[in-house]
Amino acid sequence: LRDVHLKNIADPLLDDSHKKLTELHLPVNPTLDSVMNEREKNPEYVEYNQRMKNVLNDQSPYKFNRTSSLDDLFLELTRLIYRLYENFKLPFRIRNCSANQLQLYEALRLQYEIYLPSSNDYVGVGSVSLLSDYVSRRLMIRYKKDRSNKGSTSKVESKQSTINNPNQIYTNENHVQMIHAQFVDIDQLVKCYVEKEQRNFSQST
Repeated sequence: LRDVHLKNIADPLLDDSHKKLTELHLPVNPTLDSVMNEREKNPEYVEYNQRMKNVLNDQSPYKFNRTSSLDDLFLELTRLIYRLYENFKLPFRIRNCSANQLQLYEALRLQYEIYLPSSNDYVGVGSVSLLSDYVSRRLMIRYKKDRSNKGSTSKVESKQSTINNPNQIYTNENHVQMIHAQFVDIDQLVKCYVEKEQRNFSQST
């Protein structure tokens, strides 16, 4: 699961024998076919890929509201950034970072990478990270749930409710779950655009 790549076009790094794999790719290696066959038999791998493809191809309006689950918000942000990158008209991929590439505060990171011809590789230009409650536990950021209302309330709303009803008893305090998103690194994006135009110009002349 961690090595799955979702690409908008055929991978420039793959040779002709593997160009038929235009949707899901792994990094180039001598055992690419065997690895792909093994992973495709994994039900979790298939379910994850299918869900991601369904989300990215979903044309319905974006749904951000206070009742959305953390997973729903994470997928909506992924879809929103994917649509943005499609408009760049550049070869890009979404890479599910492996555990050794994550920061201490990250539970999951999907990294957006654009192909850079000069390095013959993809460079990171954006990401969506699931932080879980790592940061909120250290900064003591919490929200409360009361017995009369099963939904969550913000800290400000909770304080106001306590002032209005001092006898109200709160059952527990929960740490806030967080998501961090970097839509695009402008410096890297400009570099990719410049190299693309230079390459097109050299080919036309």
